[in-house]
Amino acid sequence: MDDYALCGYSLFETFSARQGCFWRLEDHYKRLAASAAVFSMEMPSEQVFREEIASAHDSRIDQVLRYTLIRAGGRWSDQPAECRRKILTKPLSGRAPEALDLCMAQQPLACLDELRRHKSGSRIYYQAQFDRARKADCHDCVFIDLEGRLLETSSYNLYFLMNGQWLTPPLRLGLLPGVFRGYLLQQRLVREREVHLSQLPEVSAVIVSNSVQGLRPVRRLGDHSIRTEPAANLLRIANHRVYRPLFS
Repeated sequence: MDDYALCGYSLFETFSARQGCFWRLEDHYKRLAASAAVFSMEMPSEQVFREEIASAHDSRIDQVLRYTLIRAGGRWSDQPAECRRKILTKPLSGRAPEALDLCMAQQPLACLDELRRHKSGSRIYYQAQFDRARKADCHDCVFIDLEGRLLETSSYNLYFLMNGQWLTPPLRLGLLPGVFRGYLLQQRLVREREVHLSQLPEVSAVIVSNSVQGLRPVRRLGDHSIRTEPAANLLRIANHRVYRPLFS
């Protein structure tokens, strides 16, 4: 699966499959459909969405799938604009998740940017900062806004343990409404609250999440070493997921 095989006028969802079964696929569909409506992109019915995934997925193995809506044609083409769909797959790693080292992105982002709430192909700055993080022997980087509020990484939502509570930045700051994040909020395992860069010395533990890898502990964030032991309980509770068949 090519990280760079995304164009600016596109929306996508990435999710995992375990031998024909999926976790909260309906949430991925709803998020993609909501973004498609904002950008006037044609979205198939959920039945067709699932049928297309069934055709692409090898149910004999565990896989990661990326479902992409791409707007093609338009002003620089002799073809009328149309929305195309593409599905890419790759094997799902069976390795145990390791604790992450995260660096800080070079520059802060604009405050309250609604566009960041959509999983789009317009990710050149996120991708560039991810590449920079990897060159610095880090797994990913953390973005902050101009007010110093912690937002997310290039591929994970963030959670901070402060005074015995797990906190995640609120969506209104401009960040992706992650499927796993929504699950944790629904289960009342975390709550929304702003966390500033200046508050990192008060943080007892840090966790990140996405729907492919679940929850992963963080052992370093910028110049701060983070203990992973306080995260063990939430990791144990939240990483037991039930995968369901495409069609039931």
